[in-house]
Amino acid sequence: MTEKRLDNLHRRISPAIPLAVGIACAIVAVAFSYSAGSSSKAGPIASGYTFDQAAAKVAPTVANASGGPWRLFSAVGIVTSGLVSPEPDTTPAGACQGLPGPTVWNSSRIPVWKGALNAGISPFWELLFISTSGAILPIQTVNDSVMEDPPISPDTPCGIALSAIGGRNYSLLSSPTVNVSFDSDVTANLAWTHGGSQFVKANPRIVEYLSAGGPQPLYGVPWSVTGTGWGLVYGTCGIPGIHGNANESDFFIPNATSVGSSTGNATCTWSHYTISFGSPSNSSGPDGGIWVSIPIMNVAHNVSLNSWMFSLTVTNSSGSRQPVANVTCGASFGPESCRAETPGWFAALTTDTGYWLDVFGWNASGPGWRLPNVGVYANDTLTVYLPSSLATASLTISTVSTLSSIEISGSARI
Repeated sequence: MTEKRLDNLHRRISPAIPLAVGIACAIVAVAFSYSAGSSSKAGPIASGYTFDQAAAKVAPTVANASGGPWRLFSAVGIVTSGLVSPEPDTTPAGACQGLPGPTVWNSSRIPVWKGALNAGISPFWELLFISTSGAILPIQTVNDSVMEDPPISPDTPCGIALSAIGGRNYSLLSSPTVNVSFDSDVTANLAWTHGGSQFVKANPRIVEYLSAGGPQPLYGVPWSVTGTGWGLVYGTCGIPGIHGNANESDFFIPNATSVGSSTGNATCTWSHYTISFGSPSNSSGPDGGIWVSIPIMNVAHNVSLNSWMFSLTVTNSSGSRQPVANVTCGASFGPESCRAETPGWFAALTTDTGYWLDVFGWNASGPGWRLPNVGVYANDTLTVYLPSSLATASLTISTVSTLSSIEISGSARI
């Protein structure tokens, strides 16, 4: 897959109307800068910000962050009417998933937007800053809060993975500073009146991406080599249950009066995934049970696999399924906060550093994932809790496809 640049368009969708938009502007790089419209506007109609508001909100945090000076080179707002799992543009996939969430790399807790889609307000903005040494500082606005991740050194696994988001021959250090002369509310309203409203009417479950600046950390989101202008995507990929070819509509907005657009479809998923597990390791768990950690060695294809696509079963040596526990968790997921309330096993999807991404257990509709929009990648870990009654049994954990059109295969002895 390739990025969509505003001034040299490379498409991952099959366009009905091919389009290239030319933009040129001088760039001024400063320690922390963005050029934003100065028009006054009403406050958010729901919990969230326009881009101008988000950038102003995070400015004090950026100014106090170590390792600077920092300048903003990429911004993306995610406006979704339901759960969504955007596809990060990192190689290898999942390299940044362990960062404290929500981020675009661990998007399971991105807030759902209840307001108008033409407002240009997002409850989630991912802002990427870069230092003169090439370190990247991700900062998010989540509803009304600012979340700061630690600076990512370019020689760490996540930093190396991010270095390719502009293309193998593109240096992030050469990325321009975000330099937009009008705010995201103008952008969203222009896209809405030039075809966005019709797209949403035909596709009621959508996600909207508002993008400004240089290389974006998500596949298929437009960006500019000059830092000017906006991109806006209405899409359906990443929404639980949507698979195969899905509708998408792109808008390219170089100034406050011009709009270019292209519609087509994007490939969301493959038809078959194979999950390869490594050797399990055990540790003591609560109430006399044990934790079994099973590394995920490979996910083929290692892209677009989300937790909603599969369920889990645990069977004994005779093939009988073992009961799944009802699980309660505290404010966050983790081995100290999640407990089995009924007899049986449950599981967690974690990063290789132990950060819990999702929990599988019994819920109101039966066995399932608590957050069914979590990406699953190689180097993640499946951590299974076995109560004392199962701790010494010969067991196998297996994946079970949610849809007949998407085959998920993989099993491991535990």
